[in-house]
Amino acid sequence: MVSSSLTAQDHRILHGFCRDLFTLDDVDEVRRETLVFFERHLEAEKGNFFMAESPDKPVSFMRIVQRGIEDGALHHYRRYYWQIDPFYRVFAAQKPQGVLDVLTTEDIVPFRELTRTEYYNDFLKPQSIHHQMTIHLKSGGQVLGVVALFRSRRARGFSARDKSRALASAPYLSGALKAALASEKSRALESVLPAILRERPWEGLVVLDRFLNPVYTNEQAELLLSALNTPNGEPGTTSLQKAVSGPCKKMLAAREQHAGPVEREGRMDLGSDGAGPRIRLRLHLAGDPESGPLFLLFLEGEERVTRLEGILRDRGLTRREMEVVQVLARGARNADIAEQLFISEYTVENHLKSIYRKLGVSNRTAAVHRLLQRPDPENVH
Repeated sequence: MVSSSLTAQDHRILHGFCRDLFTLDDVDEVRRETLVFFERHLEAEKGNFFMAESPDKPVSFMRIVQRGIEDGALHHYRRYYWQIDPFYRVFAAQKPQGVLDVLTTEDIVPFRELTRTEYYNDFLKPQSIHHQMTIHLKSGGQVLGVVALFRSRRARGFSARDKSRALASAPYLSGALKAALASEKSRALESVLPAILRERPWEGLVVLDRFLNPVYTNEQAELLLSALNTPNGEPGTTSLQKAVSGPCKKMLAAREQHAGPVEREGRMDLGSDGAGPRIRLRLHLAGDPESGPLFLLFLEGEERVTRLEGILRDRGLTRREMEVVQVLARGARNADIAEQLFISEYTVENHLKSIYRKLGVSNRTAAVHRLLQRPDPENVH
């Protein structure tokens, strides 16, 4: 509820700003304009706008939009000071539903106590920061982003009216940020899906965002998931999200240890209660620190997998050659096949020669095409 302390002028300014904000479809542009607005109308001298990263990581320290904060200070924050930031510690310790939409320094720690800390004396004070207010932008049970606003010691602290204006803006900012994120995901999907669908010979595709919420599910995946029976009776998509949560977190952690984007893949089976089919699942991490992670889930029904294995066995492929085919069909290079199967590239080349001969093809492109286009025994000649 908007506080009655807001004036008619406050409402006009806020509504005009939010109306303009919803015309933007770029996440970083939304964030920059937000910080400019608070600088003008809330007398914030400096500010940061963090984005949420994933369900178990409240905010990302790599994708920050700032005004008045030096890059060197952000570097030190990422390296160390976030661990002793009282705002971050309070925020990270609670579930999103339990975090207040707006917090000021006085809500977190008494000033006298704050000024005795390492965080204040070694990090805030050198930047002439004394007063702070954070605005938490949420959608449902998730935090989308966090706005941190700062004033110097010579300025007054953030007042109750300042908090009311920030609180009134929070739902509008959340809506604009959510809309921009949706546009960003749409553009990311448009850029990667054509190549994915050409190269990945799998029946179903589900794309999850950083919160593991589905942003794209093709018809084949919907059919497979609708037929999935789980011991606890959960819907297919919910069961899928729980099953991939751990591997997805590991993928993100692995990528953060590298300087550039890292693609990692894993495989797992989605079990059933014995009354329904099993689904084989392959995970792929796409996206980058700018657009945010996208988890691509390739699904294949066990019946189709078993049928294909039977076809390959009928063509005389050995167990090892069938393993090579499975990796080959995902577009892997010889070096990748060797690494995944723990064999030499020389051995991979020998297996491929044998596979080409048995499938009646002359190269890897023709082999993948044969596997993709001829899934039934009567069509494989």
